[in-house]
Amino acid sequence: MSIKLYDDAVSEMIFGRIKDTKIRMLRPNETKHLFEMISDMNMDKPVTLPMITIARDNNIEILDTNKQPKSFDGFKVQIEENKDILMSAIPIRLQYQLDIWTKEQEDCEEFIREFVFLLINNPILDIYVPYNGTNIHQSCHIKMAHEIVDNSDSDKRLYKDQFTRMTLTFEIDDAYLYSMPIKKNAKIESVIVEVLDNNNNIDEITKLDY
Repeated sequence: MSIKLYDDAVSEMIFGRIKDTKIRMLRPNETKHLFEMISDMNMDKPVTLPMITIARDNNIEILDTNKQPKSFDGFKVQIEENKDILMSAIPIRLQYQLDIWTKEQEDCEEFIREFVFLLINNPILDIYVPYNGTNIHQSCHIKMAHEIVDNSDSDKRLYKDQFTRMTLTFEIDDAYLYSMPIKKNAKIESVIVEVLDNNNNIDEITKLDY
């Protein structure tokens, strides 16, 4: 299953705290060419601040490259009459970067304060894996880095004191790559029981239906 499930869940968690509709918010898939995209959107006008961006490191760490029961056999997530839906999983680590862009440093620090409390007090992230019209719930944990970095001296500045930028990083080290095969269940329709006499001749035949 796509890693985008984690990107979407992280974005919903972070942006769900923002009530001001004037704040520009960019998801991981929108931040690759951040300033080129904003320049096009604004027709080369100055960037509107404040802005909050989330980026994910494109490097994905596979935590276990050995064949495991969870990666091969999987585990049951849904049982139906004639089939089991299995979820095979391989553990991975995902790393994210949250950037706050404001004009004033005080505003930036206030945003950072809010997000630090959010991530520390709400470390569990829920994701929902879509399959066959249903959403299968899985959860993972967010671990925040110990350091908040002031990146205001970024080379993306056009001139001094253009903006304040503070960066907070976190990771999910119990994320998974998912695969969901279907295992068909054998169903016994009926059983025929033969009873033999002492000479091994059929004495009685009984059919049992299930």
